[in-house]
Amino acid sequence: MNTPWLLRADTGLLRRLLLQPPLLLAIQAGLVFGLLIVSLSLPVLRLGTERAKEQFDHHLMELASVIAARIDGDLHETLITREQESGELHARLQDILVRIQNGVPAIHALYTLRHRDGGLYVILDAARSPALLRPTDPPSYLNEILDFDLANEPDMIPALMAGHAYVDKGAYDAGGSRRPMRSVSAPIRDSSGAVVAILGMDYEESLYAEEFRHRQENLLRVAAAVDGMLVFGIMVLVYWLRRRIGKALDALALESSTDALTRLGNRRSFDIRLAQAVASARERLTPLSLLVLDADRFKDVNDTWGHPVGDAVLTRIADCLRAERSPPRDIFRIGGEEFALLLPGVMALDAIALYNRLNLAIRRPMALPSARIEVTMSGGVAEFDPHGSEDPEGLLLRADAALYLSKNLGRDNAAIASPAAR
Repeated sequence: MNTPWLLRADTGLLRRLLLQPPLLLAIQAGLVFGLLIVSLSLPVLRLGTERAKEQFDHHLMELASVIAARIDGDLHETLITREQESGELHARLQDILVRIQNGVPAIHALYTLRHRDGGLYVILDAARSPALLRPTDPPSYLNEILDFDLANEPDMIPALMAGHAYVDKGAYDAGGSRRPMRSVSAPIRDSSGAVVAILGMDYEESLYAEEFRHRQENLLRVAAAVDGMLVFGIMVLVYWLRRRIGKALDALALESSTDALTRLGNRRSFDIRLAQAVASARERLTPLSLLVLDADRFKDVNDTWGHPVGDAVLTRIADCLRAERSPPRDIFRIGGEEFALLLPGVMALDAIALYNRLNLAIRRPMALPSARIEVTMSGGVAEFDPHGSEDPEGLLLRADAALYLSKNLGRDNAAIASPAAR
């Protein structure tokens, strides 16, 4: 008889996994899910980074446009025409930049520019004013060319001349501060709406980096929480699966080794247990007897009263065997009406005495609604010699031979098999 696949030692990946300690399995699964979550989080982080950059750039362009609108383009053009580096007009326009930069801590620099001859020239610079609370770079001067290569930002001037704010693609370190800055420009218009100058604003990129760091931390917290819940859920699932599968395996093992009618061990379990008992007796040099029993004229019971009555008789025999002999694991139904008892530590004469008690209990009349039945048993006993070379099959053959002898001697008795040849 083939062993069901669920009972084999290597029943596949699922069984090997479920046989691991639940905590270890949950940790392994948690690591797998953690790596999966991290791998899935990377695109989300990249997407979040790009989205945060877009939002940050949009915020900078809006802020620069608002500040540029505060600068009177006509007065700024007058300042350029007169080339005034000082005076009331210069101070008034510069004061607007200084007050805004003092009021917004993240602004590193505010200045105005004009585009001429392919270069950018500084007109106003808040850093030049002693009223600036956070002086940074050295002050610039009127019409000093800005150290900026327009070739690196080819879309900047067209965008500004079209009336749109513009954010430089890259960041830079402010002189000596080593703080990354984002530079943004916005058009300054005159009363007719024409673009006459450019507002320049340097903004600390660290605010964007801080916002992004918070997003990363929040995402990692969510990922860790999800992974933790998965680990806990897997532990619960493993415990539940192990209990359910364990019960199913136990039930399957019991079903595969148990006779369905009598609930005694079946022939398969008998063969396994006989081999174990023989090996143990040989190793320990202890007695072992095998008693086989067969119901006398059982075919007449089935033919006369029907198979349901026959099943009831077999169940009654099994109950009598269980009541007389312990442990039940050494009692088996090995054929239609044939039973076997393994008797570790018992010699042949003691096995015959046991047979007599069992036969006496079984032969008591059995009252059924439609019949009163009396059944006797024939028996055969074989004693194992731990010093010999007999195998389990040989022991069973000798017990069966003794059983057939008792049948031939008139039934309702038991015989002892001849000793095995050494």
